[in-house]
Amino acid sequence: MTRYESVMSYLSTRNARTFTRLERERAGITVPIVAAGESVFVTTSPEIEQLVGQWRLLLTEDSEDGDMAQMRFADYAWRNRFGVPSKAALAFAEIVGEIDIEGDRRRFSLSIKPGPEFPRIVPGRRYLLHPAFTDFNTDRVIGRLREIDQAGAASVTTVLTSPHSLLGPRTALKGPVRKEIERLLKRRERRDCFTASQLDALNYIIDNQLTLVWGPPGTGKTHFLALAVLTLLEAAARAGRPMRILVTAFTHAAIENCLRKIDSLREDLGMDQDDAPLVKLGPVYTQGCEGIDCIDRDGAIGFIGRNERCLVGGTVNKMQGQECEVVIVSYGLADPECAMIEGEFIYSLNRFNVAVTRAKSKCTVFVPRPLLKPCLSVLENPETAMGAGMMHKLEVHTAAGQALDFTVKCDMYPEGTRLAVYRQ
Repeated sequence: MTRYESVMSYLSTRNARTFTRLERERAGITVPIVAAGESVFVTTSPEIEQLVGQWRLLLTEDSEDGDMAQMRFADYAWRNRFGVPSKAALAFAEIVGEIDIEGDRRRFSLSIKPGPEFPRIVPGRRYLLHPAFTDFNTDRVIGRLREIDQAGAASVTTVLTSPHSLLGPRTALKGPVRKEIERLLKRRERRDCFTASQLDALNYIIDNQLTLVWGPPGTGKTHFLALAVLTLLEAAARAGRPMRILVTAFTHAAIENCLRKIDSLREDLGMDQDDAPLVKLGPVYTQGCEGIDCIDRDGAIGFIGRNERCLVGGTVNKMQGQECEVVIVSYGLADPECAMIEGEFIYSLNRFNVAVTRAKSKCTVFVPRPLLKPCLSVLENPETAMGAGMMHKLEVHTAAGQALDFTVKCDMYPEGTRLAVYRQ
């Protein structure tokens, strides 16, 4: 099934690129652009904004040879490789920075990795951007399943009924970092930053490999997430140990809201920027978050290499192909009507898979409870129904481990509302 889904996604991308030029432009599959410099381009197509965040696009000349090059590109063979084919007259491209809109013109920059046969960029010349298929997960998943089969200790029913038993030893923070967390929480000024229920949730995160925390709007999920991240980073700094944390979400607004909260709390807790440096992969879109440093994929590698303790935030699409010791996934949407409208995005099984498989040691998922009760239109769509079903399976899977229910009071819910933490 894993391979089937990968191949079907590949065929969908390939099939879209076989449409006529007019059909592709009308559907926003192919975007015509004009070079304004070596890496600066302009276009009148609003569809360019939909390509932000896709780290691999195919760039070709707007010519018959360019169209043949994108048709000949072997997406599946290059699905998990970073280099450009040696004989391809195309380049890999990614939109970097913000798109400047001037009337009906959109000006933007591309990070370009040209193939040997790709001609030099000429200002004024017309080019085309095309989608490309990537998949860094399927081979790893199938490889792990083969290892399980060869081990002979687990049957198919074990994989389906109790997958947590195949994870190996549960990972808990131990040693100096855990001791420093305990010392921090003994200080009243730090302990009082958490509610009693949030302290319980923090202990769940420290003790387990995968933790799910969710609750209705206004229960303090983002505030708690920021406090937990900063507590982990400060404890690691005091212990002199590395701690690199990846925070991801499905939308730019959600991740930027989280990073803004972390940035403000960092100042409130008296931490310097060097104590908890943070950046976002890709440009900032939300008003009020302009002060957050933004870097591209290559810059992220250098940033992580320079900082033993740091935080990198980015949308799920930006995280594909990358891993980190700790990953926090936040669904920044609880309105059922918005969830219905954005169902194909919110309940995307592929994005969900990318999000929860980035963690090497720990994964924490924040899910508003309304998303676990999708409307009928979500369930009528086979693809979104599969994503909603996976959310439900994850809830059942973690609830089979240990569960903690508590009541949280806040301005939005003065009488209190239920918050649940499940861990596995």
